[in-house]
Amino acid sequence: MADRVTAASRLRALTEVGVVPEGAQVDSRRRSCSWHERGLRMTLLLEPFGPPYPTETGRWSLFVSPSGILGLPSDRGGADTVVAIRPRQDQKSPRTSWVSGAAFGELVLGARQFVVDESDMCWLLTEQDDVARGGLTTWNYQKFAARVVKSLLLARQCGDRRAEERALAILHSGAEVPVAPNSSESILVVARRRAEEISRDTGLEVRLDLASG
Repeated sequence: MADRVTAASRLRALTEVGVVPEGAQVDSRRRSCSWHERGLRMTLLLEPFGPPYPTETGRWSLFVSPSGILGLPSDRGGADTVVAIRPRQDQKSPRTSWVSGAAFGELVLGARQFVVDESDMCWLLTEQDDVARGGLTTWNYQKFAARVVKSLLLARQCGDRRAEERALAILHSGAEVPVAPNSSESILVVARRRAEEISRDTGLEVRLDLASG
């Protein structure tokens, strides 16, 4: 219980000094707070620091999603489109700790600016590897094919034709992606399965064909 109270106090303190915008919703149980800015939804999550975690290495992540149905989690009828951001250095580094790290607030401010806009998010989603900017990096915990499909949907939503063409080119490149330790499949085949799941969850039409319109 103590770690939750400490996390909630830390989150509220961030709003007092302007690191987190005024009006952000603090969820003490989940050790998180959420807000909207620049058309994006942001959720700051503080991970537990009690046993088995060392007390000086509390880790954190910022999850950035587009507003609307594409950014909602699948259990709420959304596509779960998200870019996760973490500090670049070793997660055990006290400097990045939300418990005592002096640079924590500065890094969170940087994380808020990491994703420039929805077009930038489209590009980040279609990068196979993590993207580093300054002292921060993306954390690609979602599979590549799924991220490309979500990038395609977001590109169409925000009217970014170049981002749409980039996503389609990746899907139709003939590349293969791992689906098991010793097997792989065409990224387009895997993407079609992900598209079906997203369509079922959201009710959206997910077209992966090259023809636009």
